[in-house]
Amino acid sequence: MINRNKLSNGEADVVYYADYYPFGMVLRSGGVEGRYGYQGQYAEKDGETGWNNFELRNYDAAIGRWLTVDPYGQYYSPYVGMGNNPVSGVDPNGGWNDGGGLWGWLKGVFSSKEDVAARIVLEEAVVTRVVKAKPAYETFGVRVDHIQQPTLSALSPIHTEQVIRTGK
Repeated sequence: MINRNKLSNGEADVVYYADYYPFGMVLRSGGVEGRYGYQGQYAEKDGETGWNNFELRNYDAAIGRWLTVDPYGQYYSPYVGMGNNPVSGVDPNGGWNDGGGLWGWLKGVFSSKEDVAARIVLEEAVVTRVVKAKPAYETFGVRVDHIQQPTLSALSPIHTEQVIRTGK
């Protein structure tokens, strides 16, 4: 999965872009840095450490962990980032993981099994082709009508191409 962040000016020119590994390490970026970073947070980083400053606590994308204790005690470890699964979880302020993420969004998009290609709106690097086949919707090998969320490490390989299978 690629977490992508683009900033454009009023004339549709891309002035900054950044691609992230699942837990937030920057894969590549270019241009003049914008205001928002990983998971849509303000791109504020500690000058000495490079850690991401979320609203409630700091996050180290290199290890995929928060650097202070979870104020809500949501997981078995108070330092776990995004429930150890940034594909299905989003922690917008460093407090409570809302559990939505990409898969929550996809589940809403795929409410019906017809015209999937017309209803999915993702950037060209995320969905590059659509293939018709018998099984229900599948992306990253995960059935969208019955989501089996993958577990990723901080340095999981990036998938630049996904195949979405549709069928009746």
